[in-house]
Amino acid sequence: MDRIKMLALCFLPVVNLLLSFLSCHWAIHTSNRLHRALFFAPFLCFAIFSFIESKHLYFFPALMSLWYQSVALNIVHIASILLVEKCPEPLQGQKSSPWSTSLRSTYRLWSNPRLLPETTTFPTNNKDDSEVREITMFLLRRLSKLALYYFFNTYVIPLFLAQTIGELYPEDVNPAALSAPFLNITARELVVRAWFAIYWIWESVAFLDGANAILASFAVLTGMDKPADWPPLFGHPLEVCGLQNFWSGFWHQLSSRPFKSLAQVVIKTIASTGVDLPLPVSRALLAFIVFLISGLSHTVVSWHLGVRDTLDLQWFLLNFAGCMVERSILSTVRYLAKQVGYTRELSVVERSWLGWMIGYIWLFAFFFWSVPLWKYPRLYEQLMIREWMLIFSRLKLGD
Repeated sequence: MDRIKMLALCFLPVVNLLLSFLSCHWAIHTSNRLHRALFFAPFLCFAIFSFIESKHLYFFPALMSLWYQSVALNIVHIASILLVEKCPEPLQGQKSSPWSTSLRSTYRLWSNPRLLPETTTFPTNNKDDSEVREITMFLLRRLSKLALYYFFNTYVIPLFLAQTIGELYPEDVNPAALSAPFLNITARELVVRAWFAIYWIWESVAFLDGANAILASFAVLTGMDKPADWPPLFGHPLEVCGLQNFWSGFWHQLSSRPFKSLAQVVIKTIASTGVDLPLPVSRALLAFIVFLISGLSHTVVSWHLGVRDTLDLQWFLLNFAGCMVERSILSTVRYLAKQVGYTRELSVVERSWLGWMIGYIWLFAFFFWSVPLWKYPRLYEQLMIREWMLIFSRLKLGD
């Protein structure tokens, strides 16, 4: 009986998500602003219920975390297209359309936070050889990614850790050590810091891109989408040069459009009061609000996962500050180069291997310093709990 109850509870977030989708469907397929606002209310309620009830997916922590993040993003995305961007009714002007076509048009908006352009769908039957070949190659690429992520996380990374760091102890990630001067850092501390500065990127990419590969394969296999509807989630790592390019060029842009849309509302509201914001200030404010919303959304997800702190928010705001420092330095260097007539030479250096190396060194240095501020307090707490559990088990065995 308990198992049946647990299974029933697992369906609660799914049912509420479907109800939020239907509410979104009715809101999208009306051009009346009042009706949209009225339908948005039940959408928001059901989406929040789905977010809250995700706690019943505790048996699969990765799925629970992904569900939290996806629903939170979906709320911001739908609020943006309905209330801010006022997206037009998808089938406006068509007197009648099949129910399936209407639902598909809703799905195209509901599941598309980047608002990628819609491609022509494949016919349900009699696909030609080129279409079959395209689907086959797409599935092979996505499934090979999953195999690669599994292989690295299961074999390569544990072996690498065993050969370099070994077992992690509380003193390795003690937050009190973060205030110590860098000159006093030991070789082990350097290795641990360097590992976390890079590993958080791999961990996030493997998790998000792996989930994207699974969803993309399912959508293409079922005929819901075309391979072109699922472009790469992340940019090419070799094209990253600096902190700003990392966030705008390499990192996924799933939340960028709706977050910027909400930020524009704040900027327009300020402008409506008569305050004339210079373009650099307006751009900086836009970036600040986007990082602020990102930090707040991650904090909400972390709180529901049982992590009661504001480290996510603090770290995202640190990244905003880092981007501003980078932009100020680049602007100053370019201005000085222009004054002495070396603009062309500086441009050549920025595009060369030397500029690429400087950008990567700065990016690594920033994460080397900032990621421990974000990760260490949580890891220290987990490792201390592990240490106390070991002590308690030994005392119990001794009895």
